[in-house]
Amino acid sequence: MQLIGRDYQPPLASGSGEVAMQSLADLTYRFRASEIDFKALTGAMQYQRENSYQSIARMRLVGVDAEGVDWACGYTIPAKQDLVDGRFEAEGELESLICDDASASRSATSSTELIYSVDRLHPLVLAMRGQYEKKIEMLGSTITFTFEREAACLAIVAEHSEQLPPTYAEQWLVQPFRIMFGQPLMPRLYARNLGGHSMISVSTVPRVKNASWSAFWRCDDPNGSDFFECYSGLLHMIALRRDSRGEPIYELHPVTGFYDELSGVARASRWVMALALASTSEGLTKLLRPARTMSSDRKAERDEKVALIDVIESSGVSARLKSVAVKAVQNFSSENETIKNSLRRLAAQSIVTSSQFSAWNEIRNSVMHGTLMSPFSHEEEDAKLAELAELVRAVTRELLRVSSAKAS
Repeated sequence: MQLIGRDYQPPLASGSGEVAMQSLADLTYRFRASEIDFKALTGAMQYQRENSYQSIARMRLVGVDAEGVDWACGYTIPAKQDLVDGRFEAEGELESLICDDASASRSATSSTELIYSVDRLHPLVLAMRGQYEKKIEMLGSTITFTFEREAACLAIVAEHSEQLPPTYAEQWLVQPFRIMFGQPLMPRLYARNLGGHSMISVSTVPRVKNASWSAFWRCDDPNGSDFFECYSGLLHMIALRRDSRGEPIYELHPVTGFYDELSGVARASRWVMALALASTSEGLTKLLRPARTMSSDRKAERDEKVALIDVIESSGVSARLKSVAVKAVQNFSSENETIKNSLRRLAAQSIVTSSQFSAWNEIRNSVMHGTLMSPFSHEEEDAKLAELAELVRAVTRELLRVSSAKAS
């Protein structure tokens, strides 16, 4: 093993050690140095303490295993380190292990492979509904789902294409699951197969918490879509998003981010759950607002405001009321539509129901201003929370519909 700092600089310390995986969620290491650059090591440790918000200030751990395979163990801040009498030992946690595989076992095709560690009650297994293999064609790629009961894993292999390229595919393929199940469903293994070699990453897997209230897709929903149909729609929305230059976006999709936040409060208090649902509803609704970039749109709005101001000025009301009304018209902009008005508009279009809108309006105005909810199940509050969760799903469905319409 070697502990390294900046690129192209000599190792801070070299020696040997072990990496242990006690569970799916734990990945730890122990490092014992036999060669140390004391000045560089202490300098790196001091720099790390003084620049805790800079990710590249952390040290990195690399190693070569007994079979000669090089492993990158990632950035690390040792939880325990001793630098005494010429000895340096460190222990800490890792998030992943990465290696390049050029062996004969590598995949011959260019593809991204994900392997999920599952048991018989895992959400992905329940969603497969007894199917052992399923292929879907989309984004110029064939995506194959394979459930292996004896190995207790679900493998997903997606062939690379122009719309599903390497690197991006690793980020995009996992996000629909996080939205669908409202839980941090992450693969145990990623493999980027490039024909000549494969880059393999073994990662820690968060413990899955059963929280169906935060899930977009539910297998028992009679009005819900098929599992693979829902996955395909979400993957389309995520993969076809583009930045202002028309380039694909690697960063997390905002919808995924909101559902990740819901999963983070899956076992929190009911008050925190209400806060998260109300805020998520607002965030998703903002994503539905059309971008007003056309100068013709802005000119039309300015002309309407001028016409309305003329009507106000010619009215027979007092000068004070005229001043208030004119100022309100001048300050108005459809680009600054309130969330309440946006949701009211969605309710008028039957995208959300009036009861969902009412639940959001009541809960949002109470919990956001410090009114606590009952810590225990309460019939009336439970009904409002259920309506609020349905509101989140309804707005998500509309985002999917709009995304699909743009793609076609």
